[in-house]
Amino acid sequence: MLLRILSTMSKSIFARSLFWAALAAIGIFFLRERMILHRPIDPAAVAHIRVMGHAEAAGPIDQNQVVAWFNQGTDPRRSPDNTGHTTPTGGLFIVLNSGEEIRLYPEGTDFLVVQKDDYYYLKQPNLGGLLDKLEAGR
Repeated sequence: MLLRILSTMSKSIFARSLFWAALAAIGIFFLRERMILHRPIDPAAVAHIRVMGHAEAAGPIDQNQVVAWFNQGTDPRRSPDNTGHTTPTGGLFIVLNSGEEIRLYPEGTDFLVVQKDDYYYLKQPNLGGLLDKLEAGR
């Protein structure tokens, strides 16, 4: 009787351990995907920022502040069809010393990031508001 109880308990513990290990692996996969998707920019690596749209509505743009806001972006989500803003009228282009461009466009309550072949959405209220001003001109 005691052996049967111990055998049942060990199976139950094994099943629970397996469940939690699988759950942790899934969580790590999604966390890794988000970390790889959105990579912070070193401010020293930025050559300049180009403005597209109604620059007068946004006022002076502080390059270091834009980079800091970009780095603070949260909730990165890959664009489902790997496309985004098809007819942008406003946006920011962060030009790196390497010549690579990171393009930012307003997209609803978020903003779209186009970096090489990656299209993804981020949330950062200050940067999102600035992009909205560039597009709308208000």
